[in-house]
Amino acid sequence: MNLTTKYMIIGIAPFALAACGGSSNISNYGVGKVFVDGSGVFTGTASDGSKGVGMSPDITSFVKALNDESDTSSDVKTSDFPIVRKYSHGNIRSGALSDGSISANVTVYVDSSKDAEVIYMEFPGIANIMMAEVAPYTNPKGTYSYSGLLAAADRTYSPTMEYGTFTMSADFSANTVVFDGQTSTYSLTGNAVLDSDAGTFNSTTFRFEDTDYYYEASMYGLMGGIGAKATSGVFHTNDRSVDYAGAFIGHR
Repeated sequence: MNLTTKYMIIGIAPFALAACGGSSNISNYGVGKVFVDGSGVFTGTASDGSKGVGMSPDITSFVKALNDESDTSSDVKTSDFPIVRKYSHGNIRSGALSDGSISANVTVYVDSSKDAEVIYMEFPGIANIMMAEVAPYTNPKGTYSYSGLLAAADRTYSPTMEYGTFTMSADFSANTVVFDGQTSTYSLTGNAVLDSDAGTFNSTTFRFEDTDYYYEASMYGLMGGIGAKATSGVFHTNDRSVDYAGAFIGHR
């Protein structure tokens, strides 16, 4: 990726993320993890309790651009993208956005609860950005089961995305999460620590498997909605080159 292309991507991405709904409320972004190639994980919070987590190339510059653009608004909304497919837990909307000489394909997975969504931006053959978002959260008591969509892919400029399902149990008293996700080729399983006050769950010891090998993986999960009705998040493998990554979205 040349320098000009890189900064064009950084310029359009904040607009596109804000265009898709929830992240337009988020004004405080930070770097959550840096990979060896300079990409990484970003997190975001809003004063109303909305939360976001995602992955991007050139993570330091990207987060700076998000914060620089966080006070701007966009007339483009999630509903402006047509519904191209339904799945068992929601709708998939798709379209494209452009700024000058660069364009991105945008796919938005909207949970039927309307309390969670996943945005996937593809700059074909150049870069990919994903972000999971949830609505403001209130803390329930007890244990709840969640299910929904799992997406996983090799972490390349032109990934082959696989879709499957996940189930998850969240105990808001013991502050634990048990996650089990499967696609036709991949599996993602593990236990995470739930922060029931913040509405987040995290782990660095998940197990991701492909057809030939298994990896330790990191999970960045979010709870959203009244009584934690919905959940969403992203994950990546922990190997030095970060071979695989993906996202999930669902509800109870």
